[in-house]
Amino acid sequence: MLKDRLNEILSYLEVSGKSIASYSGFDASVISRIRSGKRVPQSSSSTTSKLINGILVWAVETNKTDKLKFFLKERKLAISDDKLISSIKSFLYSDYPEQFISEESKNLHLLKNPNNSQFSKKLTNIMELTNTSSIKLSRLINVDPSYISRFKNGKRVPKTESKILDDIVSVLFDRVIQKSKELELTELLNISPDISYNTDMLYTCFKNYLFDFDEDTLSVLKLLKTIDAFSITSLSTLPKYSDIIDKPSTEECNTTYYGIEGLRRASERFLISCIENKYPELWLYSDEDMTWMTGDSSFTQKWVVLMIELLQRGTKVKIIHNIERMLPEMIDGIRSWIPLYMTGNITPYYSLKERGERFAHTLFLAPGKESITACHAKGNEANGLYNYCTVPSSLAYYEKSFEVLINNSEPLAKIITENSNNPSIKLIEEESLPNISIAIGPKSVYIKKMNTPEVSIVFFHPLIRNAFRSFFDDY
Repeated sequence: MLKDRLNEILSYLEVSGKSIASYSGFDASVISRIRSGKRVPQSSSSTTSKLINGILVWAVETNKTDKLKFFLKERKLAISDDKLISSIKSFLYSDYPEQFISEESKNLHLLKNPNNSQFSKKLTNIMELTNTSSIKLSRLINVDPSYISRFKNGKRVPKTESKILDDIVSVLFDRVIQKSKELELTELLNISPDISYNTDMLYTCFKNYLFDFDEDTLSVLKLLKTIDAFSITSLSTLPKYSDIIDKPSTEECNTTYYGIEGLRRASERFLISCIENKYPELWLYSDEDMTWMTGDSSFTQKWVVLMIELLQRGTKVKIIHNIERMLPEMIDGIRSWIPLYMTGNITPYYSLKERGERFAHTLFLAPGKESITACHAKGNEANGLYNYCTVPSSLAYYEKSFEVLINNSEPLAKIITENSNNPSIKLIEEESLPNISIAIGPKSVYIKKMNTPEVSIVFFHPLIRNAFRSFFDDY
């Protein structure tokens, strides 16, 4: 199994997964999931390519190339410099069928269709496993039987992220469960039998198998589509600020709020006060679990309306994002901020320091005016104590604390509005994303929105930059 082979080579080289992750350009959790068997990327995927390159670069930079070559030679694999990459891949995937490691198997690029015959074979295999006829499947997903026939004979494939693809995956997986075929499915997918006991993980592996999804690539595509589709009219469905404002909340005299509901009330009071008093700046930091914001849809909507009103009135916001997570989660978080980024009044940062696992902190600050602060043991958010402060001496202390945080952070992105001096730069144009163009430089990714609002976003974080580079390398 891939996990065993990866653990073997890393153990022999005496290198940690975290070190290889840094050389490979992705989060340590990716290595962890592969080493535990929770993720089995295709040999031709960008994840595997980055992993192998990371091992090789680490060996070169730490003078362990000879040790790596000896390891491969002992296993009767080629060790010439031009064969090292293919030898490492052959070792890692030595337990898998030939078609799994074939160089002819191309990594899926989500702006293209995968190889039709590959999809048809996989679909046929699953339908046979679950004893599902074309007519049966067509009825279950409510399409014409001829659709399924064309999928099975390789004449066409579903579009990526389409409803019909989601329906096929969902219906066939349900059939696997109903017929107790979980173990047989793990054999078909060439994954650990232990995964048959974890339904969520098995579903993810099944979806990856059927359409060869690369999570990083999918995340990049979703981000691009979010930016491409955004328009001012998309905000028209939100309530108006005047309809949701609770003026009495600005007259509260509380200095202490308790629990998640308390944080919501304090945040609402804080944002309304910033809007009504036309504060020029707002500084935001929190490493708490975001369910306080996302766990109540009505509050989430109100928070978005208040933030947009604040930004549209010209308040400048500095925010330090916590992005110590896997790339798909990181990008999903950024996608939720796109409507706010589009105002051009947000400067986002990411911290260079790892957050601790013992305490959670919140620091919302209108410099010299008001603040919300908290520090409590992680997991105790429901009983958290949030202090609302307007005392000048305390505010000065909190400002210095935020400045320390900023000094240990790097820009996550730069937002360039149509009124800014946009740099002259050659852009990649993509037909399926008609409203944006993209340029990838050595240290940044530049995404230009061609229609209203004419806003460009420049991302600096290395994980995001590398994900975009892999995305277009495959194109």
